[in-house]
Amino acid sequence: MRWIYFIAICCAFSCGKKSQTLTYKLKKTGEVSLVPEGIVFVNPSLAQLVESDSGKYLFFYNSIGKNYLFMDFQTGKTKVEIPMNTNEGPNSLRGRTGGFLTTIDSIWMTFAPAGIGLVNFNGELLLKRKVENDLFPVSALMSDLHRPIIQRGNKLFGPQPYFMNHHGMDKADIRKHQLIYSYDIKSDVTEWYDVFYSDDYWDKGKKLTDFSWAHRENKLYLSPLYDHEIQVFDMNSGKIEKKKVVKSKHINRFNYVDAIPSSIHEGLSGDLSFDKYNGLIYDPYREVLYRLFLPGVELIEEDMPVEKMRMLNWSRPYMGVMILDLELNVLGEHLFEKNEVYTFSNFFVGKDGLYLSANNHFNEGYTEDSLRYAVFSLEKQ
Repeated sequence: MRWIYFIAICCAFSCGKKSQTLTYKLKKTGEVSLVPEGIVFVNPSLAQLVESDSGKYLFFYNSIGKNYLFMDFQTGKTKVEIPMNTNEGPNSLRGRTGGFLTTIDSIWMTFAPAGIGLVNFNGELLLKRKVENDLFPVSALMSDLHRPIIQRGNKLFGPQPYFMNHHGMDKADIRKHQLIYSYDIKSDVTEWYDVFYSDDYWDKGKKLTDFSWAHRENKLYLSPLYDHEIQVFDMNSGKIEKKKVVKSKHINRFNYVDAIPSSIHEGLSGDLSFDKYNGLIYDPYREVLYRLFLPGVELIEEDMPVEKMRMLNWSRPYMGVMILDLELNVLGEHLFEKNEVYTFSNFFVGKDGLYLSANNHFNEGYTEDSLRYAVFSLEKQ
């Protein structure tokens, strides 16, 4: 009879533990529409919400005006315009590949050839440094909404998510491609860390490389776009402290590119047809992580024009979000309605919730006259 009591106790414990697991969902609570003063691209690749005592602003890069803007989040009026100098000379920002507002008054930018630089609000380049790696050549560095530069104290942490020789390297070379570097502003020293894609990353073929990351206190959460595993990097120790497979039930088929695509059409078709993850967002108001994901798109038109494929890649019909706690446990999954949100970029978190652009190109409400955001709150089911 003892085994019966043992099973009963185990069942009671597991059932009690299961009942304490909270499940969350996203609920749309409103929309925001901002009509800008000038002509802007309504789905910027970089958009940061700044909520301060002096007001609420959207900091973003306007690819039409080739400048960075602080826009009043209530009126749409431009508060500050930061020009990008691409002329010849010591202050030139030629080769700029991205930038991010790391503190309220610091914009750090990345460059090709690989470098990092500090720019003030007048668009003046105050500092620029090369960033090199002894293990492999780095041709360029990136910084955008998916992979922002993170400042912690005197150190800037940046990502290097790509294999520099994807088709010419083998699986063993993965352990040479370090994914994180730091630049110490005070000591003027660059350091690379032993952070790599998982050892089985290419076990089934040559998946593409890219990741998004999110920052919380002294932690960086690395979320590959073509792999389920998330890694947690400790900025104090410079080491990975946790790895965990965090799979969406909607992401089941990754794209393997063992040979160079024969054309842009073939490359885009492969990228669209398979599943992948998207941005990773930390929500400091609700202490959760949002892992966006993109189910593959069925291409009905066999000979779809390249320009339409590009637009479809920016505005996919479906996107979803996984809600994770800080231990990377899945608290819920939400799949948005068809063409409900823009899927490439233009998202952020505020006190009111998760903001996602509602300007999907295939949505009947799409407009080039305003920046439109759908706001989602987190609720228990």
